[in-house]
Amino acid sequence: MNSAQFGPNLYGICAASWYYFDTPSWYVNWNEAKMLAGMLPSPTDLVRPPGGDVLHPDDAPKGSGAFHINGALNVDLDSRLQNWGGRGNVMASVGIQDASNDHSDERPNPDSSSTMPAPTVERVALEDPTFRSQWGDGRTVTELLAATQ
Repeated sequence: MNSAQFGPNLYGICAASWYYFDTPSWYVNWNEAKMLAGMLPSPTDLVRPPGGDVLHPDDAPKGSGAFHINGALNVDLDSRLQNWGGRGNVMASVGIQDASNDHSDERPNPDSSSTMPAPTVERVALEDPTFRSQWGDGRTVTELLAATQ
């Protein structure tokens, strides 16, 4: 998931969770996770509106982004997981033997997605300069970016 495309020039689950939902990847809720999964077939026709979230604009070149996200949210993923015996069975089938909560002591690590990645801060600062992260110290992304340069 760290190389999957989640939007135009947006790669990896960490960048996507911060970009769209202003949250570390280990903290996305079930609906946000389903939306991220629904982006994968057609991520380039989706946008982040000011303040965050996922939007499929009316003038987008394809309708598939909204179709896949709506399907993932409302039908597809829940029914597939139920048919496969739940999330635990799916995780085990691909070799995942633990959950993000099992690694909470590692979250301060810079590689843990605990903070918004610098390229994501730069992108949000360009697109939504007055945005303030719920995880930040009250500064806008523009102010955060200026402090790192």
